[in-house]
Amino acid sequence: MTAPLDIPHYVKQIELLDGWVSTYPLTKEFREKTTYRQFHELLKAKQAELGLTREVWLQLSEIEGDSDLDSAWMEYGMTLDHRELVCPTYMLDLPLNAYWMDEYEPTLKAVDDYIEQQPQGPISDEALLEVVRKNMPVSTNMTAN
Repeated sequence: MTAPLDIPHYVKQIELLDGWVSTYPLTKEFREKTTYRQFHELLKAKQAELGLTREVWLQLSEIEGDSDLDSAWMEYGMTLDHRELVCPTYMLDLPLNAYWMDEYEPTLKAVDDYIEQQPQGPISDEALLEVVRKNMPVSTNMTAN
């Protein structure tokens, strides 16, 4: 059996992570050259530095009813969303600024068109990833999964 987590300690660590994300310099050049996947690797490294390992995240996610922890989770999620650092898995290899880059308009349109053509219901990320890969700008090298 694992020892109980020091919740106030991890709340503070999540707050520090949130502060790091809030202040990370996301220049236009950085956002155009860095994929979501690459930024998430930076994020994972920062999480590890703060002791927020996958095991800790999983244990923290099972805790219910701790208002400080709930607030820290919510603030962190809102920061990621506000800074536009969240995307569906099939978009991980696009640059952070893909939605504002002309060369990615055909890729995004192809995804939208594909989704519209599908019957109502879930669409696999693998199928959408294939659409993204087939419609990436020629100069782009996608990371293999």
